Amino acid sequence: MTRNTIFSPATGTEISALSIIRISGPKSYNALLKLSNSKYFSPRKLTLKALYSLSKNKKIPIDTGLVVWMPSPNSYTGEDSVELYIHGGLAVRKAIIKELSLLEDLRHAEPGEFTKRAIVNGKINLTQAEGILDLINAETDSQREFANRLINGSLSIPIENWREKITKMMSKIESVIDFSDEEDIPENININKDAKTLSSEIKNALKRGKNFELINNGINIVLGGDANAGKSSLINCLARRDVAIVSSIPGTTRDLIEIRMDLGGFAVNIVDTAGITKTKDPIEKEGIKRAIKKISDSDIFLHVKDYSLEDNNIQLHKKEIIVYNKIDLVNKKDILKNNKNVFYISCKTGEGIDFLLSKLSKKVKKIGEKVEMTDIVFSRDRHEAALIEAQEALGEISKYKEYEIVAEYLRIANRALGKILGVVDVEEVLGDIFSHFCIGK
Repeated sequence: MTRNTIFSPATGTEISALSIIRISGPKSYNALLKLSNSKYFSPRKLTLKALYSLSKNKKIPIDTGLVVWMPSPNSYTGEDSVELYIHGGLAVRKAIIKELSLLEDLRHAEPGEFTKRAIVNGKINLTQAEGILDLINAETDSQREFANRLINGSLSIPIENWREKITKMMSKIESVIDFSDEEDIPENININKDAKTLSSEIKNALKRGKNFELINNGINIVLGGDANAGKSSLINCLARRDVAIVSSIPGTTRDLIEIRMDLGGFAVNIVDTAGITKTKDPIEKEGIKRAIKKISDSDIFLHVKDYSLEDNNIQLHKKEIIVYNKIDLVNKKDILKNNKNVFYISCKTGEGIDFLLSKLSKKVKKIGEKVEMTDIVFSRDRHEAALIEAQEALGEISKYKEYEIVAEYLRIANRALGKILGVVDVEEVLGDIFSHFCIGK
């Protein structure tokens, strides 16, 4: 059955100077010829063309724009493809889409279908496709860099190398099982050392690689401390907008208030929590309980204190930074100097806020830069689960002497790694056997 040709806008639906419509499949070139009322286009050459509506056999101009035809396999999807660069008005876009939908064997693309076809046609693998999605969703420089590493093979290249090693081990074992009567097959094959080495490699990759969670989900900065110390005022200052209700009445914040921002090129989540105080109010108690849990899980804890209350007791926890607020209420000569983990600010006047932000930015970068961008990276739970499955299967091999059991664990490991890439091909094993042994001569 002939594959349908698909089409869809490749840019947003808002009004803009330019809009791109992508077409992919066997009828894409024919669709371009009809839309432009033309007979021929040179491959991979941008051409300025008028595009028409052919309703009721009348040639009615819709727009004039650049068009390009990309024959298979040299396109994003690996199929014959066309891209239309038209003006970004709603009416223009709707008219082009309408004309395409009237053509035979053309249909609207499903979400992600262009990338899915690129995978099916071998243009990219599954991890690269996920990297493309991560790149589209990237909010910060670090997320963009991480996504580009996935696209460029920081995960797929090591996995392909590991699968190649497993394939060689499988071919040795399968040769003994299936071709034991051949003279040139060794009687004893021991792959324990190779399997153990590979298991250790994957285990180390698991330890180093789970960094995208920190980069993608964000570094957590939690504001905590006594009620009415100015935590809500501080989150408003950091956000440069009113995100929390500020009141002189203690206990205003009863639940978690969270904002997300870019700090030092990294995504951070800044969380305002309920003031830690004694209370009989069940709602406030629940807010305090959540605050304590959030503080415990934080990457950076900003302990906000009211400096006017003369609380100068500095007892730092590992992730704690003390922020003394309300310095506008005291004599300037009584204010101590900022140090590495103690800062003095006034949310009312803004004094010290920029300095605090700059220091927070450096601390965030220090945390983020622990992520080794040269290391293997993975961005999905499924990546981690498959790597664990492969590592554990390889680790089991040394417990068995039976070739059939060893072969099964090798197959489990190979399939697990293949699932990450979206490729599982048992024919690789036979290909390797016949390329390395003199079987069947």
